[in-house]
Amino acid sequence: MVLSGSMQYWINLIGVPYDHLFPIAAEAEQLGFAGLALADHLAVPTVIESPYPGGARPWTETDDWPDVWVMIGAMAAVTSRLRFVTNVYVAPMRHPLIIAKAVGTASVISNGRVVFGAGIGWMVEEFDSAATSFRTRGKRTDEILRILRDAWNTGRVTAHGTHYRFAEVNLRPQPTTRIPIWIGGHSEPAVERAVTLGDGWISGRTLKDAAPLIERLRQRRIEVGRGNDPFDIAVSLYSSPTTAELSAHQRAGIEHLKVDPWDGGHRALLQTKLDGMRRFAEHHLN
Repeated sequence: MVLSGSMQYWINLIGVPYDHLFPIAAEAEQLGFAGLALADHLAVPTVIESPYPGGARPWTETDDWPDVWVMIGAMAAVTSRLRFVTNVYVAPMRHPLIIAKAVGTASVISNGRVVFGAGIGWMVEEFDSAATSFRTRGKRTDEILRILRDAWNTGRVTAHGTHYRFAEVNLRPQPTTRIPIWIGGHSEPAVERAVTLGDGWISGRTLKDAAPLIERLRQRRIEVGRGNDPFDIAVSLYSSPTTAELSAHQRAGIEHLKVDPWDGGHRALLQTKLDGMRRFAEHHLN
């Protein structure tokens, strides 16, 4: 696994009001953050009985969920260095050609600054609202990822799978740089998906909870002959990191740390968010 000595800090943006995103993007670029991590849901049902992975849901039905690729394209157009990752995009809720066009266009707009973070979803009610199968979402995601890579690499793609079948189509504009795919999820199928189809793994959990899966990812990548290939790992830290915590992350080979650099959560005032970002930058980015 290729490692780097420098830590890259990304800002978690789950539930943040949409009108805060542009000021946050501008400030993040100026301060030197690596990028922004945007969460995705197509639709949030009023009644949700599906258990949220990892515990209590960190958002409510009144929080904003703007389309991530519209927002990324817009923020990319007014920044020049900042990167963007979906944390994570519920891939099997959409047709692969819709995903390929949206992500590919955002990559072109941003000059290659997008990372496709993909997951299979957890909310049965959301799939039901879109008349989409929850049961087959894992197998469909595997087919989707293969279709996306072909489409982005060549600008044309055909599908002859179990769930997606279509004759050859052309998709333009074609991305000029490779779009990294980071896989989310904590199950054994998610590990296999990351190992065989991904360029990285992205987790909403902290290093303590993610460590066993990180080791499993390394073992499986060695077993399939990909142990020396570049592979990114992104985890979260919901407080300002101490020196000891940073050292632990670096020893674990983690380059990408998603942080909440302000107090008060996603509902904090915009000025509170910006002030927190500046304090974080003074300690960790300068």
